[in-house]
Amino acid sequence: MRDSTAECGTTTVWVGDQGVRYYAHGRGLTTSSHLLEAQARASSNRNERLEVARRMYTKRFAGESVDAFTMQQLRGREGVRMARIYRSLSARYGVAWGGRSYDADDFSRSDPINAAISSANAALYGLVHSVIVALGCSPGLGIVHNGNSRAFVFDIADLYKADVFLPIAFEAVAETTADLFGEVRRRMRDRMKRQKLISQIVHDIQEVLGVEPELEASVVSLWDYQQGKVSAGTNWGSSWPS
Repeated sequence: MRDSTAECGTTTVWVGDQGVRYYAHGRGLTTSSHLLEAQARASSNRNERLEVARRMYTKRFAGESVDAFTMQQLRGREGVRMARIYRSLSARYGVAWGGRSYDADDFSRSDPINAAISSANAALYGLVHSVIVALGCSPGLGIVHNGNSRAFVFDIADLYKADVFLPIAFEAVAETTADLFGEVRRRMRDRMKRQKLISQIVHDIQEVLGVEPELEASVVSLWDYQQGKVSAGTNWGSSWPS
């Protein structure tokens, strides 16, 4: 079974029900490094990194141009947006909101709304992480986030927080009196499946990295700083002076 899945390029990902937990993964689904190379270029070049960050924020600021924004301005604009969203959800569901506060080692020690947000967060991160490794990208090469093995996971998950998991967290707290964590996970599972979030994540990663969808081809080439790349599996001895 193990050999068969490897030969067929089948990805094995250890996840919770409907992908709401990510534990580990085997071989990535892709055989191409196209997206990974684009991600590496973006994360290591200041100007390109800023452009990708702007594309990410553009997805959150509907109808608003951020082409000239600095990172400081993008963060500030996002902070204002999120504060407004929290206030709106608090008023809509009648759930008191005093700010984000939680114990990373024990979510249950938080107040109900912060515990629900942490639970929804974990579910969203699990799904995003699974898609990232399946596409052959690096979870740790972040654009907006930095210095963490899941930096790119946080980057991509942030595209969906306001629309996907925050309303679910507030709604669950307003309607649930028992098994809050389980209720949030189930609601997240159903919402992500109904919204076809996996397909959306794939599209968004390609778009923010500026990579066109391509048909997979298992092609190995050799890097050349003058020509870009040359054929592998070729004896290049004839190009070396005798």
